Amino acid sequence: MTPDRRTLLALFSIAFGLRILYAAVIGTNPDFNPLPLTYDFRTAVRIHDNFDWFSEPFSPSPPGYILSLAAVFRALGPKLWTALLLGAFCGGVTTLFLYRIGEKRLGAGVGLLASVWLGVSVAHMQFAAIVISDVFVTLLFTWMVYAMVMQSGKPRAAAWAGLLFVLVIHTKPEFLLLFPILLVYFLFFSTRHRILNVQHAFLLVTFVIVLSLPWLTRNYAVYKEFVPISLTAERYTTHLFDRDSAEAPGGTNATTAAGFWSNTVEYWRVARFRESPADPRTGRTAEPAWSTLHNIIGVINFGVLLPFFLFGVALAIYQRQRYALIVTGAVLCHYLMSAFTFANETTRLPSEPLIIVLAMYGLLHIFRSLRARTATAS
Repeated sequence: MTPDRRTLLALFSIAFGLRILYAAVIGTNPDFNPLPLTYDFRTAVRIHDNFDWFSEPFSPSPPGYILSLAAVFRALGPKLWTALLLGAFCGGVTTLFLYRIGEKRLGAGVGLLASVWLGVSVAHMQFAAIVISDVFVTLLFTWMVYAMVMQSGKPRAAAWAGLLFVLVIHTKPEFLLLFPILLVYFLFFSTRHRILNVQHAFLLVTFVIVLSLPWLTRNYAVYKEFVPISLTAERYTTHLFDRDSAEAPGGTNATTAAGFWSNTVEYWRVARFRESPADPRTGRTAEPAWSTLHNIIGVINFGVLLPFFLFGVALAIYQRQRYALIVTGAVLCHYLMSAFTFANETTRLPSEPLIIVLAMYGLLHIFRSLRARTATAS
């Protein structure tokens, strides 16, 4: 086994093993997770049991994570630990993509530090121990940025971006808001040649349309309307399941009613020392204060990163480092999408690996600059 493969195996083993350990000690504790069999889990079990879901109104939820979970159930059995293994696996693979982005594109050591940081992140362990789609979409989003960075300027970048974007929007449909930005990137910035850019943009659009056809066909057969992703199908199927959703005045869903500033604060939140009362005007629900342990974890996991992340963004812009700019653009686009829709601690999860790698990019630049000055002075 080569040294490179040993490094990859070690990084995956750390991330995967810690997530399994966290799930075993804390994640399956009733005090931490009193309802481990989530809506996604129960829906995946029903899909595993029969194929009626394909031809009848079955679930208003996006199909990406649920179908992937049902496929894993088919192989390993519909058990809670099967779902937890999938979450741990997604976390482990995400660290590998992050390692490659840093190692190959942002400088020696960036990928290693970023992947280790993500691997030991308690916040990501916590979400991996809950059977929800957020860790899965984090993997897909990181993978999509990895493909754009590693295959930058090549047709394969547009093809992979199209494939992974379809998987992302079928897991978190709100990511569809980012498609115009993705299209603009390939149309104007993927290469320096206008004709090649048009070809890449055409390839992206083709992949997105073609790969969306199966689910669109299924939804047309079930609902008699063209519904490319299942978010718009909720109005047909909400009555099939009782789902917990807070309602704001006027009958609008509270998760889409909060304002841009409120969502921005929640997206970048590091700690919550005081409880936050509900605000009917914005649709923001009440939030209890975090425990001391939760606040400490938030400060270490995310707060320490923020100044280095901001420096990494500034450095990418100043140096015009193409690959760092792609990662920066992905983070900022995800933040803007969340600020205009809905944001909380969970919402930030898909872009946190990219925030980590930019923070390490800035941190190592500071370290190298200080070392160079020390060597010059001596």
